[in-house]
Amino acid sequence: MVGGRGISRQELVTDLTEVTVTASDSIRISDADDSGTTRRDTVQGILDLAGSMDGVVDDTTPQLGGDLDCNGAQVQWSKGADVASAPALPVLTDGNYFDVTGTTGITSINTTGGAGTLIKLHFDGVLTLTHHATDLYLAGEANFTTAAGDELEFIEYATGDYRMTGCSLAGTAPGAVANNAIDETKLKDALVADFSEVTVAAGDSILLGDADDSGNTKRDTVQGILDLASSGTVTSVATGTGLTGGTITGSGTVSVATGGIDTTQMADNAIDETKLKDALVADFSEVTVVAGDSILLGDADDSGNTKRDTVQGILDLADSPIGQHTIWFPASAMEAAASTAPATSNAVEIGTSLFAARTMDFATDADDYAYFGVQMPKSWDAGTLVCQFVWSATGTTANTVLWGLAANSLGDDAVLTEAFPAPTTQIDTNSTTADDIMISPEVSVTVGSTPTAEDYVAFEVMRDVSGDNLAEDARLHGIKIHYTTDAGSDT
Repeated sequence: MVGGRGISRQELVTDLTEVTVTASDSIRISDADDSGTTRRDTVQGILDLAGSMDGVVDDTTPQLGGDLDCNGAQVQWSKGADVASAPALPVLTDGNYFDVTGTTGITSINTTGGAGTLIKLHFDGVLTLTHHATDLYLAGEANFTTAAGDELEFIEYATGDYRMTGCSLAGTAPGAVANNAIDETKLKDALVADFSEVTVAAGDSILLGDADDSGNTKRDTVQGILDLASSGTVTSVATGTGLTGGTITGSGTVSVATGGIDTTQMADNAIDETKLKDALVADFSEVTVVAGDSILLGDADDSGNTKRDTVQGILDLADSPIGQHTIWFPASAMEAAASTAPATSNAVEIGTSLFAARTMDFATDADDYAYFGVQMPKSWDAGTLVCQFVWSATGTTANTVLWGLAANSLGDDAVLTEAFPAPTTQIDTNSTTADDIMISPEVSVTVGSTPTAEDYVAFEVMRDVSGDNLAEDARLHGIKIHYTTDAGSDT
């Protein structure tokens, strides 16, 4: 009872004035050590007691009663002490992130916080982690060799058993495949059948395992494989055409049966003069040669390749050489055009020598024409003719004459009215001496109207005054015609 009336404890507290507490303020307490007798202490005493709780026992297994609310702050991992690499990696429990030093291989990791504990290892050097189905389950179920700077993440899924859950490899972009990471286990079965089929060529490449370099993958060309197939050491010979089979030792030989080599085993064009026996001809039987016998020879028109001809062919060549022959057509064998632009047939006497000649004179005022003809021999090859003009002039100036020649081939029952083709021309220059004989350069003339052997060939000769500058008549003495034969005789 306070002040003669009853006041509850609750009313007593709410009736007091509120102040800001300080360290020296007093607080009434019930002394547990003295049967609850009322005592007092300062606020500072209470604070000191809170800072020195010697009687409180640590809770080593704290548990959450619900979800952990970070309240906008971070939950941070702790970095533990560096761990020296060892077969059983001695990771401590002073963190979740560890530097692994050294290069000793690892086959397991000791238990840390128990199942569910997540750790991350940073490797300072190169070492190998060995995959194990339970102790150390690695990605791809394959051993893993680290590089300096690699980081691997593991979860302890059972006591002392770890499974690799992630990695960050030094120098490798996220999502990239590490060098030398794809082996036969990653290749699809029947992979080759998925590729497009092509016709192989000698320059195509083939992947192979280099036996001289630990089986590392290399490449070579198809030609390289073919070259290898054609080289090496023969260890045995199979029985075949002309061959006696059997094993070959280091000093063995290949036996060839008598008569075992014929043209089947010989490559084309393989036997040259080095393979022929010296004095080979003397080994043959001697016979009396006849015209129909064959003779081997080197064809000069075909790079010296071996051909054959009959003895008669050789005799024909010796009797009448096949090649170029000559026909001379003097001016006296020519006839001037009858009505249109005729040249003039003229008898001349030359100077003091009194040399008399029949010429066909071509004037300077217009193009003049003359004609002649001949039946060609049976041995003529019906090809191009080669012509030269022989002429003179009375002038002493080195002026030019432009000669022209056209030819038509006429067979049996052909009409003489067929037009000549355009003439082939050849220009020649007069000397500065009057009455000199001038012989022009050769010029090729194609005979018109599809010539054949023994045709009658008509010629038209003319002077084209529009292309020359000789100021007087050009006197044609004659034309030399070269023709080619393709037979030794006209029989």
